[in-house]
Amino acid sequence: MKLYRGLILAFVLLLVACQPAAPPVVTIIDNGQIITLQTEERVPSTLLAQADISITSNDRLLFKGLAIALDQPIPEGPITLQVRRAVTVILNTLDG
Repeated sequence: MKLYRGLILAFVLLLVACQPAAPPVVTIIDNGQIITLQTEERVPSTLLAQADISITSNDRLLFKGLAIALDQPIPEGPITLQVRRAVTVILNTLDG
């Protein structure tokens, strides 16, 4: 009976060990909207395309608080990207 339990346990562990790992989670924050993707992709421009987000040349993409290039792969680990949109600023001074 103990041999039977051991074989069942070994079989279950083998099945669990052979399961494919889930793709990493990528989080993109754009104007307060949070978009979550599960993908193996690491290039920011491709990640933005998968999330259907477009940015202009004046917008900034941040990873860990620092601006990153759109074509440079991000190292392994959890990815959280933040899109900072450019805004128009009008200054009114006393001089007019």
